[in-house]
Amino acid sequence: MTVPQIEKVRRRAEIVSVADRAAPGWTQRVKSRGMNRRWWASGAAGVTVAVGLGVRSWTGGAFAKYAGDALYTVLACAVVVTLAPRLRPAVAAGVALGFSWAVELLQIAGIPTVLQPVFGATFNAPDLFWYVVGAVLGWLLARGGWCHGAEQPADPGRRRRVQTSD
Repeated sequence: MTVPQIEKVRRRAEIVSVADRAAPGWTQRVKSRGMNRRWWASGAAGVTVAVGLGVRSWTGGAFAKYAGDALYTVLACAVVVTLAPRLRPAVAAGVALGFSWAVELLQIAGIPTVLQPVFGATFNAPDLFWYVVGAVLGWLLARGGWCHGAEQPADPGRRRRVQTSD
C-alpha cells in the first residue's frame, strides 16, 4: 500500500468513527441494509402482483394490457433487487428492462407453448415502450421506496469530511 492509499483509508476510518459517534449503531444498520432491501423488494413484488391482478380484473382493453406490461417490468425490478439487494436502483431497473425486452424479442422467434402464459406469445412493438415506463417506475420505487428501510441513514458517502488537526 502506498502512503496516499494509507492516508485515504485513515481518513475514511475517521469519517466512519465520527458518523458512528453522531448516530450510534450506524455501522450496524449499514451492514443490515441488504436484508432490509430484500424484505422491501419482496413486499413490493407481492404488491405489484396484486395490483396487476386488480388491473386485469377491474379494467380492460388497452389500459389493462399496457399497465400489465409496465407492471411486469416493475415486478422484474423487484425480483432483481430481492436477488441482489446491493445493486444500485438504476442497475436493477436496467437489468429488469433488459429482461423484459429480451422476452419480447424472443416472441419473434417463438416461445414454447408451455411458457406462453407467463411470457406471452406474440411480439407487439408498443410493449417495448411500456417496459421502459415500468423500468422508470421500478427505478423510482427502488430509489425512494423498497431500497430504503425506515432506519437507514443518509448515504454515508455524502457526509462532509470532518477537519482534523494534525
